[in-house]
Amino acid sequence: MKSLFLLLLVLPAQLLAQTSIMLRHINIVDIQTGAVHKNQVVLIKSGKINFIGRDSNKQTDVSGEIVDGTNKFLIPGLWDMHTHYPKNVSASRVYKTTMMLANGITGGRIMWGSKANIQLRDSVNKGFITAPREIVATPLVNGPGNFFVNDIAISHAGRIPIMVDSLQKMGYDFIKVYSALRSDLFFELAKYCKQKNIPIAGHVPLGVTAEQASAAGLQSLEHMSGLRKSFSGKGEELSRKFEKELADTIGFKAYVDILFKSDALMPLDSSSAKMIVKSLKANHTAITPTIVAFRGWESSRDSLMMMPSMVYVSKTQQQDWYNFRETFAKEKGFMQSALQLLSFLHKQGIMVLAGTDNENPFVVDGFSLHEELSYFVQAGMTTLEALQTATLNPAIFLHKENDLGTVAKGKFADLVLLDKNPLVDIRNTRAISAVIMNGRLITKTQIEQSLKALENRR
Repeated sequence: MKSLFLLLLVLPAQLLAQTSIMLRHINIVDIQTGAVHKNQVVLIKSGKINFIGRDSNKQTDVSGEIVDGTNKFLIPGLWDMHTHYPKNVSASRVYKTTMMLANGITGGRIMWGSKANIQLRDSVNKGFITAPREIVATPLVNGPGNFFVNDIAISHAGRIPIMVDSLQKMGYDFIKVYSALRSDLFFELAKYCKQKNIPIAGHVPLGVTAEQASAAGLQSLEHMSGLRKSFSGKGEELSRKFEKELADTIGFKAYVDILFKSDALMPLDSSSAKMIVKSLKANHTAITPTIVAFRGWESSRDSLMMMPSMVYVSKTQQQDWYNFRETFAKEKGFMQSALQLLSFLHKQGIMVLAGTDNENPFVVDGFSLHEELSYFVQAGMTTLEALQTATLNPAIFLHKENDLGTVAKGKFADLVLLDKNPLVDIRNTRAISAVIMNGRLITKTQIEQSLKALENRR
């Protein structure tokens, strides 16, 4: 039997939008300041926050659902700013939607998009279905040479205008660039995208330094790619070296070896690093560290298999992850190095976005975002700063501060109710009592039923 939560995904929007929701006696976490506003009432109508104020027990609007928020904490819905769908979006939608909403994730930046993702995004925005909001990237812009199925390989600059115009017309939100894109083509692409006012984000190409990519308009550096070689003080020299090696490479395994080598553990030249960071800040370039993705490459198999979230991952997928990990093993110590690099960047004031890069080994939809936030605290962030990477920072980065990022009147009712205060312990983001997605209430019972259904279908 389908759970009530899964039924919410397909009920007509007009039926779901008939009632309001009133949260009583709730504690609201101010994501901007870290203050907690106690004993508040929040009224939600038509998918938005209609009223916030001190709960005086005089509110009379009881036309819809009333939720007792006593001893509970309200935060904005979380965003995973680096997430993926499996190849078959339609087949995986219910699974991914359930896993994300069950973990309080009400938005995701899809970093390898498709037409199906565009259709899903538009359906969510129109209120036709209850699912996380999406910002959709193009397929990977890479090359010359196709390294992945369905990536877009550019071999000469003359193709760039046609490609960008076509992707923009199809409705993609931004261009996703990848590591193998040749440096001269990257700069031409960035120049044309700036003319057409379409953002670019992704990997720093092998032949480009982080500061060059930022100056050209790369809005976010995923996985902190390109930073280690740039911070070494020999960024341009190493970039030329890696790009030449790539040009002489045949085969995916050799390509991955170069990719890993370009982000290998390199000594940090402090003066060079600080100058580069100053440039990144001036260009408003953000980073999406995806620390949790590195965990899957280094932790022991036993510890990975014991993760509670693995009950929602098929045995076949678990084995595929492990085989891939063993074939493309990363350098040991990479994760600790990533934490140190993140700590340095955070102290220098770079905007950090929370993302997981699911589909990598042992990165589980939804659950891994909470682990990512814990790693951020481990790297030196306060609990408030870690929370901001999945709420306020995405809203600012996406230029959607009027709709998202804080609990405020007039904003989308994408919210998470927690049983514990996340400012006390970042792990409390996992203590989810209910989720409100676009003004629609998903209770703890419905979440548990949904997850149990997925567990039973393993």
